Amino acid sequence: MIEYIYNHQIYPEEAYDNEVEGRVVLQFLVQKDGSLSDITIARDPGTGLGEAASELIEGMNSDGKTWRPGHQRGKPVIVHYTLPILYRLEDFR
Repeated sequence: MIEYIYNHQIYPEEAYDNEVEGRVVLQFLVQKDGSLSDITIARDPGTGLGEAASELIEGMNSDGKTWRPGHQRGKPVIVHYTLPILYRLEDFR
């Protein structure tokens, strides 16, 4: 998952041009099959960073990347997950 994020993360042009950095916090559900749903932005520094992070995570479903679902009593269950994604300019220069 981390490798996917680093390889597919895009810095929005507006944020890059205005030198906006920050941490985006996304919340979503990991379904029983490992797909992601109900992706919401819980924290957004602005200038497109939140939308870029949300599209990044939505792209995991499109690319067929699945997460390992949670298990309870040996059966897969839906899990609520919170994921911070850091945007730093030095990582994109």
